[in-house]
Amino acid sequence: MADIYETRFRYYKFGDYEITEMINYGKSAVVFKGYNANDKQVAIKIFDNELIARYGETTQKQRIFRENTLKNHNIDGLVDILDGGTFTFEKTETEYFYIVMPFLQGCNLKEYIEKKGACDEDIAKKIFRSLHESTEELLKLNIAHRDIKPENIMMLDNGDIVLMDLGVLKLIGTDDLTDVGESKPFIGTLRYAPPEFLRREESNTIDGWKAVNIYQIGAVLYDILMGTELFKQYSEPYANLVYAVCESIPHIDRADCDQEFVQLVRNMLIKNWQTRISHFNKANIPQILSASSKNSQNDLLSAILSPQSKYITMENEIQQIKNKKDETLRELGELQNKIGKIIESCLTELEEKKAINEWFLSYDGRPRELNRYVKAFILSGEGKQGFFSKFAWCPVEH
Repeated sequence: MADIYETRFRYYKFGDYEITEMINYGKSAVVFKGYNANDKQVAIKIFDNELIARYGETTQKQRIFRENTLKNHNIDGLVDILDGGTFTFEKTETEYFYIVMPFLQGCNLKEYIEKKGACDEDIAKKIFRSLHESTEELLKLNIAHRDIKPENIMMLDNGDIVLMDLGVLKLIGTDDLTDVGESKPFIGTLRYAPPEFLRREESNTIDGWKAVNIYQIGAVLYDILMGTELFKQYSEPYANLVYAVCESIPHIDRADCDQEFVQLVRNMLIKNWQTRISHFNKANIPQILSASSKNSQNDLLSAILSPQSKYITMENEIQQIKNKKDETLRELGELQNKIGKIIESCLTELEEKKAINEWFLSYDGRPRELNRYVKAFILSGEGKQGFFSKFAWCPVEH
């Protein structure tokens, strides 16, 4: 899609805008650099018509209408919406939906982390403050962002932080635009979604979506502090990532940072949304953000001695042990199935080659059919011990 759109719209003019070059693209749209009638640089986002065909023109119009409701907003740290609507590409007489935003100089947070690695505490706290404040202001308007992730966060050259991509805004308390009857497709980015949102069991309330915001911001902070994507080791296959989001407890270890802040991030990634929001609401956010990492050793000692920290850490560790146990049992089950298939294959081959007597005397002196007896004994899982002591003397043809 990106290559086709770049060829089609490069140096194209419509309405008050002239497109110059493609600057980014995603699954649903391509973003171009351009100029408005006042010769000011803008970013023009043109949506993929296949997406519109999939969800319907009415749904896409409602999405753009929602974005346009934020035109000229005064929320710090949130991308401005300058214009939006449709235009017709004359050569094919095809209608396209678009959104116009300011052109921002900088890079997204994912690119920043890939270049810099793990970031220092001051940057992490600055990004946390900006995301927290902008999403709280959206909640006051009864709106949830739903797709907070490093790719959607701009690190501007002037030092500002801007939350981008308002394409999947949710009006809290109303049905989702893509929900049809019992069908509730997941909208967002799996890696940065909390379990309840991935399963589409989120509470469609202010608190419910605040809990989603908390988790997604916590996931972004994980990337910042650890210098790598959350659950990167579970990226493939897809089922592994789903399991990790629902069950795996992320490990965050930054002894050089304020430990109250590190613990805050851990709590933001708690799986149960009600426990997550409860711990977050109890945290003294202004105090945590004003604390200095210069006293990190004292902070670390305080965190170790803190009853609350001990409890939360213990709770996380217990959950991690339970998850590991479940994972081990699942692996053992898979191993048992593989061993069973190997044994069954070997027995079949031996029987076909007549390498062993078809009938033999068991330990109690009664004749048994080897294949049937061994299958029942081993594959059923009953033969835990003593197999060789009972059958080592079985007659074998040489």
